Amino acid sequence: MFLKCCLNGPRSRDSHPALPVMPEDLAWEARAGVAAGAQALHLHPRDGGRAGNCWRPGWRPRP
Repeated sequence: MFLKCCLNGPRSRDSHPALPVMPEDLAWEARAGVAAGAQALHLHPRDGGRAGNCWRPGWRPRP
């Protein structure tokens, strides 16, 4: 069995006040997930801790 910990998704804290969005929050929750047995982490990067921002200069989604 392979357990993946999905930390936040493309949401804001408006959807849930405990949603980890800041790097410190994500690190804390990642450690907790690994301690609980997670073998992989999935998270959505943020633009300064605000809305999800997966777009990076030069990166484009696959068609």
